[in-house]
Amino acid sequence: MTDSAHELFEEQPETSGSIKDKLQARRVEIADNRTYDLDIPGYNGDLYAVYKLLDGQRLNQIAQTVSKTTRDRAERGITAAIDTLVVACKEIRVRDEGRDLSVSEVAGLESEVRYDSQLAAFLGFSGELSDTPTAREVLRKVFVDNEIAIAAHNQRLSRWMMGNGVSLDEELLEDFG
Repeated sequence: MTDSAHELFEEQPETSGSIKDKLQARRVEIADNRTYDLDIPGYNGDLYAVYKLLDGQRLNQIAQTVSKTTRDRAERGITAAIDTLVVACKEIRVRDEGRDLSVSEVAGLESEVRYDSQLAAFLGFSGELSDTPTAREVLRKVFVDNEIAIAAHNQRLSRWMMGNGVSLDEELLEDFG
């Protein structure tokens, strides 16, 4: 190799970091990504939930509780999905004219709104619920009793939890891009 060729080789900036640098940066990104905003189907992007990452132990607890309390096998899957969404929900938020706002801000409430009676009042379906509605009841009504939408929503949340922030669409785009 001539000196000039050697100099050209050394002077070229490294276009990407080492695999170690990439992995360290990715780990930081994963560690910082502990919530996931997910649009609630049917509301045209105006209503969404902020979910937190649940650990395996908590997911196992949900599964065990549902298994013990729900006798019908067909009902177990949807109940587990509902309970996962309820437990993982940090807050329900809205998008209004390009602004992201908490339902509590919009409704003038002091506490964060989740799948609860405050959300039922905000969305105007309190009269469709029992006197002391459960989070399960509220979630079902938010999704207008559409179990397929509930299951799909839970599946999207589960995919995020498995990848801890990397959606399958992003991975596919990177692979084919």
